[in-house]
Amino acid sequence: MSDRAVGYARKSVKAERQISIEDQHRRITEFCSDMDLLRIYTDDGHSGGKWDRPAFQDMLADAMAGGFEWVIVDDQDRFARDVEWNARAIRTLRGAGVRVQDTRGGMDSETADGVAMINVKATFAQHQRDRTSELRTKRLYEKARQGMFIGPTPVGYKTVETKSVRARYPHLVRALRV
Repeated sequence: MSDRAVGYARKSVKAERQISIEDQHRRITEFCSDMDLLRIYTDDGHSGGKWDRPAFQDMLADAMAGGFEWVIVDDQDRFARDVEWNARAIRTLRGAGVRVQDTRGGMDSETADGVAMINVKATFAQHQRDRTSELRTKRLYEKARQGMFIGPTPVGYKTVETKSVRARYPHLVRALRV
C-alpha cells in the first residue's frame, strides 16, 4: 500500500476557542513527515455537523477516484460532529480503500479498537455540539426574560454599560414595543 495522504482541517464560523486552521495544518504536516502529503482540504467557517462542506465533499470525491490511501485529521471532531455522518464518511472512505487516522493516534479506521474509538469520539463530538446549542438557547432566553435585547441595539436605543436604554428617537422606540 502506498503512503499517499491528504489532510483535512476544519474550523467553525464562531469558534474562537478552537484550534486554528494553521495549527491543524502544522500538526497534519508533521504527522505526514514519512508520507507523501498531496494536499490539505480545508473548510474554514463550516460546522462539523453539516455534511455539505465543500472541501469535505471534494475530499470524498477524490478518494472515490483513487487519488490517495490516507486521510489525516488533527482530531476526530474536526472530521465530523455528527455520529451518522461520521459513520457514513468512514464507510465511504473505507469502501474506496482509504484509511482515516488522527494525529493523536487514537483514531484508525482499519483496526477494531480504532473504529470503536472513532465511534466514541463521534458520539462525544455530537454531544458537545448539541450541548453548546442548548446552552446558547438558554442564554438567549434568559437575556430576553431579563428584558435585554438579543442582537444589535435596535434603532432608537443606545448601549450603556451592556444594557440598551432609550435614545433620542422616542417615536421609533414606541414602534418597536408592539
